[in-house]
Amino acid sequence: MSDWQPIETAPKDGTPVLVFSPYEDRNEPTNVIVAKYETYGSDNAWWGYCESVLADIAGKIDPEPTHWMPLPKPPKVTP
Repeated sequence: MSDWQPIETAPKDGTPVLVFSPYEDRNEPTNVIVAKYETYGSDNAWWGYCESVLADIAGKIDPEPTHWMPLPKPPKVTP
């Protein structure tokens, strides 16, 4: 798996990736989130979290993520 990279280098084409968001609230279950970059016009773009890799964005990530990495390859399933 790749190392964490600055969020500025993340794909902005709707590809799902893992992102890190520096939550201040320690009650959050995780700071690592499956997310996509979403654009609605030229002035409305943001990172949104996904319920699954194939799902649409469920909500905006706040605070903005600072790092990202590609999703790992899924495991091989044997019948």
